[in-house]
Amino acid sequence: MAPSFIAQRVLKDACEQSLPATTLRPRVAGKFLFLGSEPLFLKGVTYGTFAPNRSDGTPFPELPRVRADFADMRAAGIDTVRIYTPPSDAVADAAADAGLFLVADFCWGMRTCELDDAAWVRTALQWTQRHARRLADHPSILMFSIGNEIPPLLARWYGRERIIRHLRELQDVVRQEVPQAVVTYADHPPTEHLRLPFLDVVSYNVYLERERDFRSYLARLQLLAGNRPLFLSELGLDSKGGSSEGQARALDWQLRAAIEHGACGAAVYSWTDEWSVHGHPIDGYGFGLVDHERRPKPALAAVRSVYESDRYRLRSTPWPRVSVVVCTYNGGRTLDACLRSLAALRYPDREVIVIDDGSTDGTPAIVARHDVKCIRVPNGGLSRARNLGIEAATGEIVAFLDSDARADPHWLYFLVTELERQDAAAVGGPNLAVPGDGFVAECVDHAPGNPTHVLRDNALAEHVPGCNMAFRRKALLEIGMFDPTHRAAGDDVDVCWKLLLRRQRIAFSASAVVWHHRRGTIAAFLRQQYGYGFAEAILRRQHMSRFNQFGDLVWAGSIYDASSTALRDLGLPALFRPRIYHGPLGSAQFQSLYQPFAVWWFQVFTTAEWQATTWCVLATAALAAGPAEQPVATLIAAAVAGAMLAATIAAALLPGRHAASVRQWRPSQRLRGVLCVALLHVLQPLSRAFGQIRGFWRSRGGKLPSHDQQLWGNLGQRHEWLHRLHDQLRESGWRCTLGDAWQDHDLAVDGPGPHRLRLISVAEEDLSRSRYCVRFRVERRRKLWEPLLWLLLALGVAGVVTHPFALPMLLPIGCAGWCLLAARRNMVAAVAQLAVQVGAPLGMTPVRGTQ
Repeated sequence: MAPSFIAQRVLKDACEQSLPATTLRPRVAGKFLFLGSEPLFLKGVTYGTFAPNRSDGTPFPELPRVRADFADMRAAGIDTVRIYTPPSDAVADAAADAGLFLVADFCWGMRTCELDDAAWVRTALQWTQRHARRLADHPSILMFSIGNEIPPLLARWYGRERIIRHLRELQDVVRQEVPQAVVTYADHPPTEHLRLPFLDVVSYNVYLERERDFRSYLARLQLLAGNRPLFLSELGLDSKGGSSEGQARALDWQLRAAIEHGACGAAVYSWTDEWSVHGHPIDGYGFGLVDHERRPKPALAAVRSVYESDRYRLRSTPWPRVSVVVCTYNGGRTLDACLRSLAALRYPDREVIVIDDGSTDGTPAIVARHDVKCIRVPNGGLSRARNLGIEAATGEIVAFLDSDARADPHWLYFLVTELERQDAAAVGGPNLAVPGDGFVAECVDHAPGNPTHVLRDNALAEHVPGCNMAFRRKALLEIGMFDPTHRAAGDDVDVCWKLLLRRQRIAFSASAVVWHHRRGTIAAFLRQQYGYGFAEAILRRQHMSRFNQFGDLVWAGSIYDASSTALRDLGLPALFRPRIYHGPLGSAQFQSLYQPFAVWWFQVFTTAEWQATTWCVLATAALAAGPAEQPVATLIAAAVAGAMLAATIAAALLPGRHAASVRQWRPSQRLRGVLCVALLHVLQPLSRAFGQIRGFWRSRGGKLPSHDQQLWGNLGQRHEWLHRLHDQLRESGWRCTLGDAWQDHDLAVDGPGPHRLRLISVAEEDLSRSRYCVRFRVERRRKLWEPLLWLLLALGVAGVVTHPFALPMLLPIGCAGWCLLAARRNMVAAVAQLAVQVGAPLGMTPVRGTQ
């Protein structure tokens, strides 16, 4: 029998690497399983279980029948078989002989309250240990599955923590016997709340019969999987409940969706209609690709058609041309790996353009070794380099990859597929830390401020990072490409916001992975954050509506960096116990986990403002204890400062603890890692704040947008403009409402911030020239509690004057007063600026002299 194509890949990689084939085991890297250098899509089917009336007592057919089934599977393009019990040696050998991988369940999916029985638990662990040891080195075993579909009522009965603890014990037993094992658990939507971070592969059994719902749930599962592969351990349709043709059509789009959404594989349920539960044959269902007598159904041809093709040949129309632009400035250390990864891309129609932005290292020599187009220019900054790449591009899609990143072989496939599926103008994906970059780089990966994506839902983004993004070239030209003002950072944020202003969509593909080097030293990381802070100050002038009165970015979506994920996953039951939606009487089909607190609330304790105030309170305590000799004031100030400092330390140490758990650092590294991550959480906001101050100082000379302006436009444009402005303000985090029929304004804006605004517009007509324009003005209205704020600030200043030891508190009090005063001016300017920006896509340009 000819070896499977997977076996052929193993042999090929072994020859190339001068290694014996047996040393190449499946490994997990990011969102995929790899054999050697090849990312896999496991083309699977489930098999069994069968009534245990065979000669050896195992729940499989007689061995000749097993071998015949395996041979038929291979002929249908199947390379992976999921079974629901540990295989006997004979069955495992038969799979290896047929060139098939096995995903073997230990099948301790409880159906009764067995965890109450300590003897049962011991037996389960011993069973798992015995079979893991027996199958440890068998060449057919791809993954060990520690269970399958624990019923939701049992999970609710014991509580998610007890179930997770039991599954972790099973996983630990497997790893003790097989340290290199790939471990998974077959979950299902009713117990979606079981978050199992210790698994290598996230597996789900998914039965959704409508394509839109199926694809939407796959996008959600990819986010739940995080940086791990997603395996669809069961999918399919009952032919007896519908029709054989309907089953074939459903399997066709289900498998195509699994491929397009980046699953590492899928297992069709099942190979045959013959199956049983606990030895009892089940009739009345027809999930099989063949019937009881092994006669093929139409579904088998549909599955074979998908499995015998590949992801690129499944497309019926030509792939659009993609121009990959790599901008580099003295990036020789990582550029060669970047370009080698682009040469290994599987995408059929692409070009690579390198913009050498005035490098003085060995970049030209490195580029010369690769088949790419290179443009060398004097150093002019990142945005200008990207614009040169856009101008030189011949593709209708332009993708950007940083020179310190490398792409997955199917990177462009997932970007283009999601871009077209969402009919979007832009698309991006995750960037993962490069393994082996060093201990500090691992710590930096868990620090706040790394390049990351901001998602509005499972498939649409508010922002995608510059190291992994692609755009329709036409959309970039319409917005004027990248702003050269941004020389090193901020350009990606600016472009995303400009697209959103035009109501364009930004898609996100969790499988479009690139590997991005994190900074290798704390000093390098802080310099990066300083640069980001500087860029944010420039962005604040350009997009004032996107910032609050403290100068911080306001995102409508959720940030998906390691730091924010850590805070969401901390699980502090004493304070913030996550809640599970069980549905009425525990009947919900999708039982999700909800975190009852917002991440930003916990992050307040490490902000630069909080830290500065803490040190001011400490200074007040020191002065009160020293020259002033005020014991009561000293005690109060010291207690307040101690509580604030404790909150900062706790907020920094908890993500450090989470990082240690995720990274599984050795005991000798654990304490150092926790402290390093905590230190980064403390220093990062300070470094970013210094950058913001410098950027603010550099950009302070420009005039703020006027509150009273005119735009060319007619009555129809005015109506659309007001609705778009209302929607954009709400998307940017403002509390905004349209004026009703009894009010004399068009929009009411009640924050964020301490002030209330009203926008009113009028349509003007110049009869002498037959021209129309819309005039608007933004008025500030006083809130009832605004005078109270000023009174509190005045009392604070008076307290400092009468108690000189409190002099350090003038800094936070003065900053609060300045923010309150500036908020009045900035809020008006932000709404006025956004009104002009929203009008631009409608053709409503400012009347000269009104800005």
